[in-house]
Amino acid sequence: MAVDQAGAVRFVYLVDFHHKFGPQVEFMYPPSPTEETLPPEWAHMPFLALPDGVHKWNQDATFFTLPPCALSPDPLYAVACVRQISAADLVRADDAVTRNTVLKSVCVVSKLPLFGLLYDHLATTTEVLFAQKDFSEKDLLESLYQSLSHRFSTISLSDDTMLFAGCSLRSLVVGLRHGLVQIFKAILLQKKIIVHGGGTISTHDVCSRVLAIASLVPGVWRSSTVEIAASESIGRLQPVGGPLGLLDGCLYPLVALQQMDDLMPLPSFLAGTSNQLLINHPGLAEVVVDVGAQPSVQARGSHMKSLLDLTTQDLRFSDAIVQTVIQSAVGDDVGAEVDCWQGSSAWIRRQFSDYLMSLLATADHARTLPAPLDGDAMADFGSTWTAAWMNTPCYRGWRARAATLPVRPSHVHAPGHINAGALRLKDIGLHVSRVLGPRTRKDKEKEKEKEEGKESSINTEAAAAAIQGAITSLKSSWSTFWKNRGSPSPSRRAAAAKDAGDADAVPSSEPSGSDGGSPDSKVAAEAPAGMFNPDAVRSKLADAAAADAATAAAKAAIASAAIISVDGAVSAIAVPFSPVAAPASSARAEGPETAAVSSGEPGADADAADATAAPHDEEDSIDLNDSA
Repeated sequence: MAVDQAGAVRFVYLVDFHHKFGPQVEFMYPPSPTEETLPPEWAHMPFLALPDGVHKWNQDATFFTLPPCALSPDPLYAVACVRQISAADLVRADDAVTRNTVLKSVCVVSKLPLFGLLYDHLATTTEVLFAQKDFSEKDLLESLYQSLSHRFSTISLSDDTMLFAGCSLRSLVVGLRHGLVQIFKAILLQKKIIVHGGGTISTHDVCSRVLAIASLVPGVWRSSTVEIAASESIGRLQPVGGPLGLLDGCLYPLVALQQMDDLMPLPSFLAGTSNQLLINHPGLAEVVVDVGAQPSVQARGSHMKSLLDLTTQDLRFSDAIVQTVIQSAVGDDVGAEVDCWQGSSAWIRRQFSDYLMSLLATADHARTLPAPLDGDAMADFGSTWTAAWMNTPCYRGWRARAATLPVRPSHVHAPGHINAGALRLKDIGLHVSRVLGPRTRKDKEKEKEKEEGKESSINTEAAAAAIQGAITSLKSSWSTFWKNRGSPSPSRRAAAAKDAGDADAVPSSEPSGSDGGSPDSKVAAEAPAGMFNPDAVRSKLADAAAADAATAAAKAAIASAAIISVDGAVSAIAVPFSPVAAPASSARAEGPETAAVSSGEPGADADAADATAAPHDEEDSIDLNDSA
């Protein structure tokens, strides 16, 4: 049912970053009834609208609360959208613009904690304001106030979905896993909890995840309006003595360094921040939660670590939620919100509500009955944790309310941990996973890449060995080829001598027929020009075979290099190759094209012969680290 929420939107501010004075209010609508733009209680508001580190993002947003003051007797809730623009792009720039970049935020203050809904409307207006490139015109901000006042004048808040719009729990479940249950139990103990993003996510994401954690507590905004008190989550807890009043007045989606003195005396709080000094302050927080790229829960002190040590039943509860969220994912983004009920943020909140109801019912049963339900049922929640919880103000307030209930909580809800049961083999794996840390999808991808890297390294070594072998074979084939080309057969020597007219000068390196020489050799030596010469045929066949062998070796080298490209070990490997120099005699005999292989320098033939005899020339080495 919708009710009149007149005055839901109280103020619209334009906050500017001044190069000398830092963040300060530039414009306010409606105008302040006093001379002061901000009451003293809101002096830190500009630092929340433009928090630390916001300059690292082209666009960002912040959610924060404002305490009661002369302008409002009740706490108020604010949303600020931050944008940057180059000073050179401004149509009109005043004397205050002294930096290359202009950083401003548009802030809306409301009496309703509708952070997500307000942000959706405010983001569009902020884009239009910066697109004008002229901040001297403030009419758009006045129109924004009128539009939002009309939009939220009549709104129903009976559904928790309206309160937590844009605050997804799925990404927290996937990232923190068992850590989310630890945070919930720390809230039940009313501890001081700081949440940050480690500088890896925007301030908007930090604020949204703080609100998502707070949404696990039923009735967290129950003191804001009458309508919120009638929400379904509160209605489920009332028969068992809830809600517990957790986080009342101590929930801060974002705090600035200027609020440290206000936080120190508080007995408990849940706060987000982007200031490193608040994160590292040793006496400020008892639990520090990183919701950035490497989610983690850090309990400060050995006693706090023992308090947040989860039981087997708690690990079962957490694992069931994690597995449901993963199985219900659509696409690669497991943390994205889904349309179905199973695994949605609303479903996750219901699981934690059931956990809290079972805790209260078990505590009521253990307090009133001398005989335990099934052994020590409260031990399933952790003996150390239970003892500490029973000493908190929230537990004492619940006992006072439970005593006045017409029906005992243990009769409304079955006592006992919702994941109670005997120890199973799977439980050992849960404890091991908690100690070693969760293996997320990113972890598995990294492991897969590592294994592929090893395999690629092996393929690279094998390919390198294949290339080296092909090069050696190629060099040997070329060497044999040029050696044959450089040593003419007897028939060629005889023909050359005959052409010179000096047949007697033909050197004969082969023995005579009487000394074991072949008959063919004699025939070849005595054969007239133009007749069939078997030695000449054999020489040509040998030359052709050597050329074919050299070509095959070259193809093998190219194929071996292609293996690397196909397997993806490296994109390319440069293999410098110097063909074996031909003997000088062959180079002179075959003409300039063949002679180009030789260096032409004195002693080049000897150098080439030495290079041929070398088992591994330096130029032929392969550097696998020097890949294209």
